[in-house]
Amino acid sequence: MTNEEKRKLLEDKLKTRFFIVAAGAWQDQWDQQDIKQIGFDSVKTEQKSLCVESLRQSISAELLRRFRHEIAILPPMTRDDYLAAQSKLVKSLPGELTGDFMTISSAGIKKACNDHLGMRFFEECLTRCMIKNKDYLNKLDKKQEQGNLLDERGLAHQNEY
Repeated sequence: MTNEEKRKLLEDKLKTRFFIVAAGAWQDQWDQQDIKQIGFDSVKTEQKSLCVESLRQSISAELLRRFRHEIAILPPMTRDDYLAAQSKLVKSLPGELTGDFMTISSAGIKKACNDHLGMRFFEECLTRCMIKNKDYLNKLDKKQEQGNLLDERGLAHQNEY
């Protein structure tokens, strides 16, 4: 296949088989929108929405024309959003990790809301949980390796007959 044929094939694939989604966080603009409460233990209590035109101006015309020209703004996660995500995530973890995950994540949800961490917060919680439970995870890895060897032996044994 010539380079020209490869280029044409790649071009066709990109035009017909790929859906490109672009996203940005614009953290600096969200931070400018925060209205802080004055007093002890002050927290961010209100958030205005971002100005679509301001976001549009921060994106080059080239990108706006390559991707969807409309801008969708997703608001920062609320406390209820974090609690719902926490509830779904904990159900997917092995039982041995759920207690530590709940302790770690519950302790940080208020800060995650204030700092607009989004789902990245849970990545950090899972990382901390896995580090805390590395012995359990090592045992799990060893069991999985043994299980794979047994499967291979079982398949080999079946193939002998």
